[in-house]
Amino acid sequence: MTATASSPTITTIDPASGVNLQTYRVHGRATIDAALDGALATYRTWRSTSSQERSLLLAAAARTLRARKTELATLASREMGKTLVEAEAEVEKCAVGCAHYAERGGAYLADTPVPSTAAKSYIAYRPLGTLLAIMPWNFPFWQAFRAAAPALMAGNVVVLKHAANVTGCALAIEKIFTDSGFPKGAFTTLVVAGSDMEAIVADPRVACVTLTGSEAAGSAVAAVAGKHLKKTVLELGGSDAFIVLADADIEAAAKVAVTARFQNNGQSCIAAKRFIVEASAYDEFLEAFVRNARELVIGDPLEKGTTLGPLARADLRDALAKQVTATLVAGATLALGGTAVDRPGYYYEATIVAGVTREMTMFDEETFGPAAAVVRARNLDHAVELANASQYGLGGNLWTRDIERAEHVAERLESGGVFINGMTASDARLPFGGVKRSGYGRELSAFGIHEFVNVQTVWIGPARETAAPAPSDRAMKKDAPPFTRLDHVQLAMPAGQEDRARDFYVDILSLEEIAKPAELAMRGGIWLRSDGVALHLGVDADFRPAKKAHPAFRCADYDGLIERLRERGVTVISDDVLFEGKTRCYIADPFGNRLELIASVAHHK
Repeated sequence: MTATASSPTITTIDPASGVNLQTYRVHGRATIDAALDGALATYRTWRSTSSQERSLLLAAAARTLRARKTELATLASREMGKTLVEAEAEVEKCAVGCAHYAERGGAYLADTPVPSTAAKSYIAYRPLGTLLAIMPWNFPFWQAFRAAAPALMAGNVVVLKHAANVTGCALAIEKIFTDSGFPKGAFTTLVVAGSDMEAIVADPRVACVTLTGSEAAGSAVAAVAGKHLKKTVLELGGSDAFIVLADADIEAAAKVAVTARFQNNGQSCIAAKRFIVEASAYDEFLEAFVRNARELVIGDPLEKGTTLGPLARADLRDALAKQVTATLVAGATLALGGTAVDRPGYYYEATIVAGVTREMTMFDEETFGPAAAVVRARNLDHAVELANASQYGLGGNLWTRDIERAEHVAERLESGGVFINGMTASDARLPFGGVKRSGYGRELSAFGIHEFVNVQTVWIGPARETAAPAPSDRAMKKDAPPFTRLDHVQLAMPAGQEDRARDFYVDILSLEEIAKPAELAMRGGIWLRSDGVALHLGVDADFRPAKKAHPAFRCADYDGLIERLRERGVTVISDDVLFEGKTRCYIADPFGNRLELIASVAHHK
């Protein structure tokens, strides 16, 4: 199935039947060169497109995904065996991810002003070039889109090397971007042999690399990329702990545990794999876990009603069987399942192994299939110790009714994410990644889009003799009048999102009237006015209305205004004094917008 230097083709196989699906020709050196040349040529123009242009194309990609949901889901189910319901959900998740970066990408990439000795200084986020994305088969669409969407939004171009057994999905992804209006070369799929990858990673036309896959693959790619000084992000294996404390809702935890372990036929890096249960709740949880797992229905992933499909390949099924057997031989007990299913395809029973301890295979190794290890913990401290006793650190779950205690426990867990009373899942709004041998770097959210950019400092002179004083140095005269003039509020955000932020700030600033003064020329956005108050919601990070267009807002308590912002979830990034008696405050609101608030703090009548 996997191409080699001596095999010029790749044949995909239906894991539900073992029947060949389709054969693809592997790209030769000339095709690879043409693809890399094309990507680089496209990058030279793509990098100069506006965030609005990229946003529109990502929104179009989201629409294309939804229009082809059934077709794409069926392809994924046939190539790697996930149920059709889960495959459709994966395609929808890709659409949501594209829509997220279409909506929020402009704000994530907006210049960040930073007070310094310069007359003006700020941080800009510039693209790097061609991102090589090396992706696995288990989420054939989502893995690729969660890397591609932020990279494309940032102005990079993407070349995909996908797992051989989902070659059909890989080619379909390229077509989605092309049919959505992206220029040729913005996203390219390579169908290549594994033996070609070292040369491709090293190629100077490739600027950076992201990989989701095994430790061995990650280590090999990172070594080559490091030799050539290229930025990498690695999302590798996981053996996530699912901690259940004695005070948890045991029935709820057990129901979620079934989905957390057996979704995607147990083949997920962030699936819960080690179920660590406090001793006093162990028997109750094990009984409920087994009872709920018995309801899983093994069958053809394309058939309605199937909740557990085959593993993606025969070798994966055989490897899982060996891990289960080794753990049982070491003294664990079989609570459910434990054997391959006697039918065509690569099926394995939903399996739960109880009494697993630290020295056993299913505790120490990542298990990639429908097999769960249940571990007894003496108490909370022992549960945390067991959870951290892993070479991996991707995600983790914690079940308890005591949320305050749970948040303290989260501080002690060595993982990239902690999900309290819920199941680990990636979300475009939140960063995703791990620690230890689960890799490094982050995908998704603002953190993900900033992984593959040049974080550029821009300093504009002439220099001032001294830097702006720290916030603690700011002092108001004792006889100052009881108000501050708010000159303007600047908000960078994607077009079409003004109403959501408007309602938020109208409430905070107590605005009573909404109007758009005819005398002001606006490039998108709106003005809100009430007795001299002006709030501009603009679509361009560099937009500055004319100085004469700054109506004044008499604020009786500037510090009180800042406190109200904080109470509503706004983060105050900095609060610095400018020259000429003005203070400038940078804030980030709950929508991901960066705002600049400039107020006069000297005497005003």
